[in-house]
Amino acid sequence: MKQTPELYKKIIQLSNEVKQELRKKGLIVPSRNKDGSISMGKFTIVKDKEKFYNIIDNRGITLVKNINLPQTAVLLANSLALGKQVDDQIIGKDRSYGFAVFEEALTKRAISKTANIEKWDIMTTKNMMAQARMNYYKEQIVLSFKNFENSYK
Repeated sequence: MKQTPELYKKIIQLSNEVKQELRKKGLIVPSRNKDGSISMGKFTIVKDKEKFYNIIDNRGITLVKNINLPQTAVLLANSLALGKQVDDQIIGKDRSYGFAVFEEALTKRAISKTANIEKWDIMTTKNMMAQARMNYYKEQIVLSFKNFENSYK
């Protein structure tokens, strides 16, 4: 019976060593909380009612809010947990993605409501451009996330 606590201590020690090695390489090991949020060090990624992601510190202060993509939230939370500044370029790409999503929804609605062929043509073109921007920014963020992910395999 005494071997079980010793085995448990060794597993905990090994787990801590692995986490420290990953931290040295620039990766904070995430953990899922009971409420569905994700913790990375002292920071938590929470999804709000509007489907945006927010990064909150252990004091409950929101550091980054209204993040559109989960990959962006993970990249930013990992940087914060490592004590680094948030990457303004990633935030900019995420915001641009969000604007393109909004524009795509607006143009799609305008297309469905118009009877004027010229307006329909203009809105269809704007819709295609918004979709292209939306896909471009999402691909940029997902690529950054995949590079981040692959650097630790």
